[in-house]
Amino acid sequence: MNISYSDWNDVTRISLRYTVLGPLLFLININDLLDTCGTYSEVYAFADDAKLFRHILTYDDRNDLQCAVDVL
Repeated sequence: MNISYSDWNDVTRISLRYTVLGPLLFLININDLLDTCGTYSEVYAFADDAKLFRHILTYDDRNDLQCAVDVL
């Protein structure tokens, strides 16, 4: 009987694509994004894409958009 084993290697990166927990972790992440950034700007989300949007009419609008980016 010929048995061989590979050496152990450290796992330095994990890709959550095609895993059981991947979709759940994505939903948790995207829900937090909508809740936290939505107070400072409009958040348009579709599938796995999200955009922060705000009409800049005053200096306060610029600050609010910057706060949304900082929270992100």
